[in-house]
Amino acid sequence: MSNQFENLLKKKIDKAKYIPHVISFLKFSKIKKKFISSGIPQSILSDICNKKKLKKYFTKIYGSPSKKNQHIKDIKKKYKLKNSELIFFGDSESDYYAAKSENILFVKVGNGIIKNKCNYQIEHFKSKNINQ
Repeated sequence: MSNQFENLLKKKIDKAKYIPHVISFLKFSKIKKKFISSGIPQSILSDICNKKKLKKYFTKIYGSPSKKNQHIKDIKKKYKLKNSELIFFGDSESDYYAAKSENILFVKVGNGIIKNKCNYQIEHFKSKNINQ
């Protein structure tokens, strides 16, 4: 990956706003194990999470080159979790398809591009039952 592209990606992500109430969700959620699964290169993702002080909220952070469905497989194996114990919150088609391919619950966050494919959708993390 070129340094120019890497710097552009870091700047864009650095300026990105949080989904409303996500930090409260991360702080107070009763969900014990939380993971990030992203298509962003691992080194960039780690730098961003360190800079934004997000690492403390996650058991592990997964980035590329591994694919999201591989992240899910690794999480299930390493942490001995069943499909029924996992929820994938996502905002993209690749998130949806990764969850679907591994047969885990997918919750669409926001008003992104996924249309009529999800049984569950939230606009933000202040929903009444989301922290249980």
